[in-house]
Amino acid sequence: MDLELLNQAEDVADIRHRVRQLRWFKTTFKQHARLIAGRYGVPYEIDDGRLTEAFLNWAEAFSQDLGYSDLDRRDFITFAAGLLVRELLRSAPAAATVTEGEPPMPGDATGSIARSWPEGFLYTNYCLCVLHIVLEQEGVRLTLPTLADDLRTWWSYRENVGDDASLAVPFFDLLTGNEPNWYFPASVVSRKAVRRAIERRIVPKALASEPA
Repeated sequence: MDLELLNQAEDVADIRHRVRQLRWFKTTFKQHARLIAGRYGVPYEIDDGRLTEAFLNWAEAFSQDLGYSDLDRRDFITFAAGLLVRELLRSAPAAATVTEGEPPMPGDATGSIARSWPEGFLYTNYCLCVLHIVLEQEGVRLTLPTLADDLRTWWSYRENVGDDASLAVPFFDLLTGNEPNWYFPASVVSRKAVRRAIERRIVPKALASEPA
């Protein structure tokens, strides 16, 4: 999986705030699509209206859950990126055509994934790159598990989100080495990291209130 593509964008400084700006999001998303097209032979047509729709729907969901961001910052940032994948899948702003020519070289797992599901790869890879840079600027290193480069994982991913786009959130967790929440995928309070953080805050308060 290629996490360095977005670093070729003109300005990734303070990406945590820039990604919340519609113009920046649309510019970097379209640039990302061009970079993938050039690297893997998968040209995209981007519907500007649908791209705007995906962003606005994500921004609304993000705002509703923002109050939980300080409980576990890394987990919340990953969750927010997963929500963006969900909204991109729902709005479907990209249409790809796999060009004829040489297939990916043997061992080129990312190329095989990009050509087998080009739209899903674009949405997910863009959000992985954003997450990678945000965490890097937070002083955290993102290391993907080996299954992120397994085509079988992506086949399952594609099949499941076709029935329920919200499952993009736990699949995104799976790809980033987080613990997926398959039962309530879009619920931030149902995430194990958030529940553990809440418990850590509640228990010390309860102990402090006990009589000596």
